[in-house]
Amino acid sequence: MKKKLITLGLVLALGVGVFAWNLHTKKPKILVMIIDSDTPAVYPKLRNVWRQYMHLFPDNVEAYFLKADPNLEVPTKIVDDVIWCKTEEGLKPGIIMKTLMAMEHMLPRIDEFDYLYRTNLSSFIDFPKMLEFAKTLPKEKCYCAKGIKPKAPFGSGAGLFFSPDLVRMFVAEHAEVLDNIGAELDDVMFGEFFQAKKIKLLPAERVDYLSIEEWNAVTTLPEDIYHFRTKNNDPARREIDEVYIQHCLLEKVYGITALTPHLWESASKTAQLSNQ
Repeated sequence: MKKKLITLGLVLALGVGVFAWNLHTKKPKILVMIIDSDTPAVYPKLRNVWRQYMHLFPDNVEAYFLKADPNLEVPTKIVDDVIWCKTEEGLKPGIIMKTLMAMEHMLPRIDEFDYLYRTNLSSFIDFPKMLEFAKTLPKEKCYCAKGIKPKAPFGSGAGLFFSPDLVRMFVAEHAEVLDNIGAELDDVMFGEFFQAKKIKLLPAERVDYLSIEEWNAVTTLPEDIYHFRTKNNDPARREIDEVYIQHCLLEKVYGITALTPHLWESASKTAQLSNQ
């Protein structure tokens, strides 16, 4: 009898250990929302890059573009991989409104996901590395991003992790944000909202490749980085630099080659001119 109890105890202990290991190693499921619009002209081109890899991991990543249509017959609706929102496009308040409305639309399903990740077209994501990073995040009160400034309590809107409890909180108490709608950028509004709730920003890393010159100096990608930003500060260069760099990332990270000879030639000319 004693031996049976010992054996049963060992089996139970082993089972608990395996369960805990599975919880630790199980890949999270992430709802990804990508801020999108048709202007400037670089955005549709970046959207095309996103579509080549955003649906490669359907068991762990469910991704949607967020677009606005003020003439929509309903507040929000999903068409393919786009969440349409009945609001105006624009930096302020368009981005925060699209995010809020999309969050509200997905609220009935939010507990299917471990995290919501809000990003934008000028970001490129290595999803396998993101999923590994997400394993390290808390399941509740998770507000995680690269800080806007060193030691700043606000996370950059280019890549924001929210746990489901914070999504529910933001949707339920968004009236506090709408009082200041349009006065601040969306990432500052998120930061102020969560700071008032005493929820601290958890740090995340990001690498920026903002020009062809910066990209041409790259030999290998950083080992643990999942988020790359490609936004060029010169509007005249965005259609060449950003699209070229994202195509190069697409090939390096996912092995997908989609770089056209025309884009290669344009990028080469841009690099030559900048070196003169």
